[in-house]
Amino acid sequence: MWVFADAAPRTWTIVSLRGIAPAPEGGYRWHVGLRWPPPPASAFAAAVASIKEALPSNPVVVWMGFSQGAALALCCAAAGLPAAGVACLAGFMPPDLTPLPATTAVLWAHGRHDDQVPIESARAAGDVLRVWGVSLEFCEADTGHKVGADCLRALRQWLPRFAGS
Repeated sequence: MWVFADAAPRTWTIVSLRGIAPAPEGGYRWHVGLRWPPPPASAFAAAVASIKEALPSNPVVVWMGFSQGAALALCCAAAGLPAAGVACLAGFMPPDLTPLPATTAVLWAHGRHDDQVPIESARAAGDVLRVWGVSLEFCEADTGHKVGADCLRALRQWLPRFAGS
């Protein structure tokens, strides 16, 4: 996630959390189980509880995650953790996610050629978010499972709106 840190205003405190479970291919992940199809929101419950425990009181939070981390960011907002906004980067929405409050702003950035999280699932998530009434900005790029240059620019333009929160 540190590759995206320069998109945030310099005055922000950025916290990047490591996944809670070792991944078989190395590194860490936010839930144990299959990557696809998307796991239910309950698969992220332990991670959400750990994050809730670590939050200071009354923070202004913009959740941002990549792939599984994007699903976790949505789960944190849906669980009632403070959420001014959610940036979903090449991520997915758990199929049983509790609706986000309509006051939540969401930026969704996704590659049209993503071989891990199909673009169709991102578009379907966008449709759900619109039904919930959230403020959604959706960016597609001609990339795979990463954030393209156009979507990184969109992230850089989107994040500063929360600087005064």
